[in-house]
Amino acid sequence: MKRDNQEVAEFRTIFRDLFKQILGETGVKVLEYHFRRISSSDMYVLLSKNPSEFYKVLTRFFGAGAKAFIRIIASELIIRFGLEDISIRELMSILMGECDDSQHRLRELVARIRARDVGGGP
Repeated sequence: MKRDNQEVAEFRTIFRDLFKQILGETGVKVLEYHFRRISSSDMYVLLSKNPSEFYKVLTRFFGAGAKAFIRIIASELIIRFGLEDISIRELMSILMGECDDSQHRLRELVARIRARDVGGGP
């Protein structure tokens, strides 16, 4: 349970910061509010546990713009954290839950980002 809470906190830290960069603080608050209203779930918990369902909820909020939003997130993750070993298309597929192992791969990616962030190494 504690590991799950720590993992969700890592997702929240990384993705909320990205969302804030893209949408601004007020935009993130609006997104979080409507996400919870639509799904009755915390968006960061859902992203960490079920990327496919996360994307479905985003689609209900953004409509056709959800895919563009995911593309921006993927691009920013790659640029910000120097993820040179993954393409935007592959990362989008993971974030949208299109891979059988999306949850596992996304969790690994977040752990890698946090280790790099904390340790200062690649």
